[in-house]
Amino acid sequence: MVKRSGIIIMLSQFDNPGSVRPNRLGDPNGEAWDAYVWVNNADILCREFQAKGVRIAPDLCDQPYGNRDFDIEDCNGYIVFWA
Repeated sequence: MVKRSGIIIMLSQFDNPGSVRPNRLGDPNGEAWDAYVWVNNADILCREFQAKGVRIAPDLCDQPYGNRDFDIEDCNGYIVFWA
């Protein structure tokens, strides 16, 4: 995790020496995320992204581990969770 000015970003990388690619391509289930970003209000950010045409999947929801989050796939295929 990296933190600056109150923003925390958790990064994840599957072990695959010499290869740069989205983690979901190395995950047998194809569901691994690449970054997890904590924000002040996931509901507001999700609505803003939706208004701009960003594909949200899965949709905003409450998780069993206590976070309210959603994810997006960026133009390079990386999965970013927002909570």
